[in-house]
Amino acid sequence: MSASTDSETIIEDPTYNPATAPVENTTPVAVDTIQPEPEVDNNVTTYEDGTTLTDEEITRNSLIGILVVIVFIGSCCFGVGALIICTL
Repeated sequence: MSASTDSETIIEDPTYNPATAPVENTTPVAVDTIQPEPEVDNNVTTYEDGTTLTDEEITRNSLIGILVVIVFIGSCCFGVGALIICTL
């Protein structure tokens, strides 16, 4: 029994097949194709000797994260070392 049927009995038809149910004809939907915007690469650095360095956003964010972790670990080591020296 289900609470959504208000205690009424549910009668199921064993011969019902939803795949054979009639389907209404639908009108085709017109889909506009979206042209992708051309990528503008503003993160290119060219040096005097012809070397080109490309700095992508993912690379930059990864490097920032690595530097933050290194600074954090260095600060912790410095803090623990200072604490040990000061307490002796």
